[in-house]
Amino acid sequence: MLVVGAANSGLQIAEELAGTCEVTVAVGSQPKELPQRIAGRDLFSWLSGVGFFTVSADSRIARRLRARGDLVIGTRSRDLRRRGVAFSPRLTGFDGRTARFADGTSAEVDAVVWATGYRSDYSWLHVPGVIVDGAVRHNAGVSDVPGLYFLGLPWQTSRGSALLGFVGRDAEALDRRLAADAARMPVGALR
Repeated sequence: MLVVGAANSGLQIAEELAGTCEVTVAVGSQPKELPQRIAGRDLFSWLSGVGFFTVSADSRIARRLRARGDLVIGTRSRDLRRRGVAFSPRLTGFDGRTARFADGTSAEVDAVVWATGYRSDYSWLHVPGVIVDGAVRHNAGVSDVPGLYFLGLPWQTSRGSALLGFVGRDAEALDRRLAADAARMPVGALR
């Protein structure tokens, strides 16, 4: 099995597969890896305690965090190596079942799992003025188009905006905004 990508999804998938088959992970770039637990506490507890997930999206520290890229939390490549998972450099192509890597090596594979740096794609959203340079134009999830809102975007208002355990703050604020906007609409406008 070849897993293409060594961020959170790729390493978690490789960990799951390692118990049942031979696994190779193709690594294009390797984000910083952090343990799930530090000093007996979950890393998210520590990060929450220091305000990491509430760092404002427009702050200087937020710009620095975004520039550094994602973190892999919990699954460590060194632990996977101990379990027999192989690591190869960036995948460059295939010839039949033969995967080719950036260092000139190759490997025969039966199946491939792509976990390769997902990014937003709004090409389906045909609303004038909403998409600028491939990104949604909004302020805390509120677009300039009446009735069009967004939730769960990376760095929508803070680091936690796109994380399941932390999106609630944005959802509550957006709920209040939706209610206020709906109250200002003329009767029958929502039909």
